[in-house]
Amino acid sequence: MIKNFLKNNPIHKKIAPRLDYLMLLRPTLFFSVWVMICIGMYISSILSNTVEMNIIDYNAHTLIMFFGITLVCGSTFIINQLSDVDSDRINNKVFLLNGMISSKDALKISKIITPLDKVGRTVSKAMGSKYIPKTLIKTETKINWSLGANKVIGHIHGLSPNPGAWFEYENERFKILRAKISTANGKASCALDDNLTVACKSNSIKILELQRQGKNKQTAKEFLLGKKINSGSILN
Repeated sequence: MIKNFLKNNPIHKKIAPRLDYLMLLRPTLFFSVWVMICIGMYISSILSNTVEMNIIDYNAHTLIMFFGITLVCGSTFIINQLSDVDSDRINNKVFLLNGMISSKDALKISKIITPLDKVGRTVSKAMGSKYIPKTLIKTETKINWSLGANKVIGHIHGLSPNPGAWFEYENERFKILRAKISTANGKASCALDDNLTVACKSNSIKILELQRQGKNKQTAKEFLLGKKINSGSILN
């Protein structure tokens, strides 16, 4: 009875065809994608010794990342259905293409929801990947020592190894690839000892691995055999 009512109801007839376009994105598969993103964020918080980026700490970049990845995955699912129409038909799989939605319309939808350049750049900005534009690299990858040590560590590990979080010392650029939090305190951006411990707004970080501009990466021990950053030095 209910089935017949919904089937014959004029409102249902207007809404159902529109829902077909939504189901074309395979929204039920998004849950597994979102779970993997959350797991990745949680693992990142463990590796970077910070709990600031966790599953319930949402900000604008996090939401943009979720939205962008969801669009890319939705488009990927459409492309997959376009390429598997024949095999799905042979295997009697449920599909929308060529039944309720034409392949031509599906391809149009895929192109509309996946402006890869814009979405890719937006997602990359949130995730700190190599796809970040050069103008963004200059302004957002430089280390801001006026932040707390937790945030500085998250910034460093989020951008490692490329494009890399960096600072300048004696007109030379250095990328920090790995670091850990130290409880020592001092003036932000000031080297607290001769072993690459640098003060932040609260606490400090100890550099474990870094890379001079145009050189190979080095551990802190290897680096200190050559270049010295003495206690009291200011890192820009």
